[in-house]
Amino acid sequence: MVGYCTGQPFDAGKNTHEKDTLPPVFMIGQFTDPFEALNNTSQTLLEVCQNDVYLAYDKWLHMLSELESVSETLGLSLKGSKYWFSIFWNQDGTVKHFAYFPKSGSKEIDTKIFKDILTTFISNYKLPVAANKTSFYNYGSAAFPLPDRKPTARK
Repeated sequence: MVGYCTGQPFDAGKNTHEKDTLPPVFMIGQFTDPFEALNNTSQTLLEVCQNDVYLAYDKWLHMLSELESVSETLGLSLKGSKYWFSIFWNQDGTVKHFAYFPKSGSKEIDTKIFKDILTTFISNYKLPVAANKTSFYNYGSAAFPLPDRKPTARK
């Protein structure tokens, strides 16, 4: 099961000159003020996909599928885990910040191990998107294992 949410920034010009102090990987709730400021200065994945909800959802699934694959390769099964994710990408599709929070009823995974997996993942992953003028983000949820899907994210 995978959830997908997007939201419009409150004020796209607000806080654009503030220094980004967030670490690359962190748990949602750890850095509330800078996290909220970043949410308010980025466009959404849906906007990057020209408001094509199917394409944006497919790109979200592509990223989750790659995360699941990397986790398995590194010896961590995500099966039974459920998370809220908030991902911030650079203009070129590389991941700038990956925030997460385990959902109620999720299989327990050691926080340090999961953070290390996410750190490895974001150092190598690039979302297949066209070049953008600004960074972008998406907030959603995931439950692993992911359902089988027909990949179309390379559009």
